[in-house]
Amino acid sequence: MKKIIVGLLVGFMIVSQVQAMGWRDRGFNKDKMPERMCKQLELTPQQKEKFLSQGKAMNDELKKHHEEAKKHMDQVREELGKDSPNRDKIHQIIRKVEAVNTKIHIRRVDSLIDLKLMLTPTQREKFKRMGEKREHKMKKSEKKGRK
Repeated sequence: MKKIIVGLLVGFMIVSQVQAMGWRDRGFNKDKMPERMCKQLELTPQQKEKFLSQGKAMNDELKKHHEEAKKHMDQVREELGKDSPNRDKIHQIIRKVEAVNTKIHIRRVDSLIDLKLMLTPTQREKFKRMGEKREHKMKKSEKKGRK
């Protein structure tokens, strides 16, 4: 019984972290997305180079953050597996995970701002429409999942 409860708690925490970190696969090839965006936004060669290099730097940074969060979640899992888990220690580790998630969200927003500053007004309008279209698709797929 104890193993089932610990397993459920760990499973719930992992799922919540995966969702918070945006690791859900939406059925598209993530490796091709930057190139596709460059084409759709009609970026100049200079803009494309800057966009791709900033994206690579962000991905490298986010990978480190994700690894750090995973390490913390492993610590939570280990503590929950003990006969007498230390509640305060678990809370402290979870706060560390949330601090990492905050870093991830801030980095993503900074990257978005950098991209918008790099775009021309016409490209910004295209980017806005792309975002609205993506948001609409996400809402539509969420409604399907609830039925």
